[in-house]
Amino acid sequence: MKISRHTIAQIVVTIAQMAMGTLPAYAAIQTERMAITTAHMTAALMTAGVRVTPDQLQPLSLMTATQSNPRLTAAKIESLDANTTKVRMQCERTDVCLPFYVLIHWPEADQAKQALKDGPIRSRHLLLEPLMVRNGKDATLIFEGQNMRMTMPVLCLQNGVRGQHIRVISKDRKKIFLGRVTGPGTLISAVFN
Repeated sequence: MKISRHTIAQIVVTIAQMAMGTLPAYAAIQTERMAITTAHMTAALMTAGVRVTPDQLQPLSLMTATQSNPRLTAAKIESLDANTTKVRMQCERTDVCLPFYVLIHWPEADQAKQALKDGPIRSRHLLLEPLMVRNGKDATLIFEGQNMRMTMPVLCLQNGVRGQHIRVISKDRKKIFLGRVTGPGTLISAVFN
């Protein structure tokens, strides 16, 4: 008996979804999956404020969903270099598709800046600035007030670029703070009297 690659891929995805608890056992019988097209990905990126065309996208794998026209979101946008951006995309519901990565190829850096000129500031910074703090990594949070300055070691709960506000947690994992990224591994939080 010969099993096609597509069938093996379906089995692997179904087992992963069942292991994560996102797919009920009775749903494992489902066999029909629809391809996620570059048109779906382009629409999700446009919603996130990134103007791209389908020919600029390079999916890193063939992705399928349990329903046609799945609702996609751009969960993470990261600049690899001046001409390439990596985007982590996912379906709004985890039982529809697994997260996947797409590369955006910009013809030149100036065109990437132009494509994001009217987009949200958040997207512009994420695409054109290098990451200063990373999710799960240690950092230093600086508290500044009128007559005080105090530092505290923290753990980042999000990636961040210079100027972006992200959540961090104390080392004892009891208190969550919001800090503005100021440089590699450093954040600042204002203290009001």
